[in-house]
Amino acid sequence: MRVKLTLLPKEGNKIPWDYMYKLSGAIYNIIGEGNPKMAVYLHKTSLPKPYTFSWLFGKYEQSEGGLLLKGDTYTLFFSTIDKEVGAAFLAGVARKRDIRIGRTTFYIEDAHLVKEPSFSPIMTFKTLSPILLRGYSKDKTNPHRDLSPLEKEFFIHMKENLVKKCELFLGESLRNPLFEVLHISHIQRKRIRVKDTWNVGWMFTFTVSGTPKLLEVGYKAGFGERTALGFGMVEVVN
Repeated sequence: MRVKLTLLPKEGNKIPWDYMYKLSGAIYNIIGEGNPKMAVYLHKTSLPKPYTFSWLFGKYEQSEGGLLLKGDTYTLFFSTIDKEVGAAFLAGVARKRDIRIGRTTFYIEDAHLVKEPSFSPIMTFKTLSPILLRGYSKDKTNPHRDLSPLEKEFFIHMKENLVKKCELFLGESLRNPLFEVLHISHIQRKRIRVKDTWNVGWMFTFTVSGTPKLLEVGYKAGFGERTALGFGMVEVVN
């Protein structure tokens, strides 16, 4: 399930530079409004969350202390592979109608479902939020390092991550799943702070040949790690 939200600034005119953490809290509150028990479970579980969300799209101006809102409307996408989470999110939107990011409140003017694409063995995706994948580091003080899509290890970890999500979210153990990136372009490095930790994610467009079920999981639940914090959302490029 994928939902497109149209947001109108209501109170305040600035959001933090690194607003993804604040936005993740707002998403969690909406789910809690629709299904409190689901929100408690998602908060307590250490397992990957079955959803992701995009960056907030609209007009901004860089200013001291954050991003100054310069548009009349903003767009946000929410995606999940779990029907119960999707139902909770929609119910929460219907009841809450507001979403708060930092000190700024947006009114949810519209929320509608996005038509699901057909999943085929070869597809092209474009990121709507940075993809984050981490590998092991030789530095004992910092055992993990953020990987780059220019490294082979990046896509090896991406495949492993998708296989695990397929087992977790769908209960399916795939035999000899295929996943090979054929082309990558428009690569942009994004350094984002989540609480007190800096993360390096990547925006890019990529064409992949793979088992359709893996691509479906990536599209619905997000590619890579920390998807509930707004990493790893993509759209299909025709």
